[in-house]
Amino acid sequence: MTIPVRIGDPLLVREVRNLALLRYIAQAIPTTDRWYPIFVRYICQVADKVRGLGVDPTSIGPSADDPGLTSMGGLGAHCCTGKICEVIYDCFGDFEGFVLETCSESHRFSSREIGIAEIVLRACRERMVVSVCVERGRRGRIQGIVLHCARPDKRSC
Repeated sequence: MTIPVRIGDPLLVREVRNLALLRYIAQAIPTTDRWYPIFVRYICQVADKVRGLGVDPTSIGPSADDPGLTSMGGLGAHCCTGKICEVIYDCFGDFEGFVLETCSESHRFSSREIGIAEIVLRACRERMVVSVCVERGRRGRIQGIVLHCARPDKRSC
């Protein structure tokens, strides 16, 4: 058994490549094949790894080649996933930012954008799992927000 103990981009790049390739292979397996459900379950496990590394696995399509990473959650961004635990307003009642609680820590994000305020309030109200990606090198600048909605069918990883 091998457990890769690395952080950041090298592990993420490998897992994204694996997910894209497995999805490509899955296209050739008939759904009536008795091994198909097992293969789909394995793809879901790899997708969960990718999600844990801060990238939305639904943005990675099937590919025989290296698919690269999308602009959000790619090598130029740092992402963290958790739930919104605070929505912050200033003394005038204007939206100022929010706090994202992960399993191990809290992250505060600042923004004055009305669109982000609406997304954050919805995620907070509905207790959604949220991934927030910020640009590396531009301290705290939000590059993207992903709302992880409950999947009715676990097979659609």
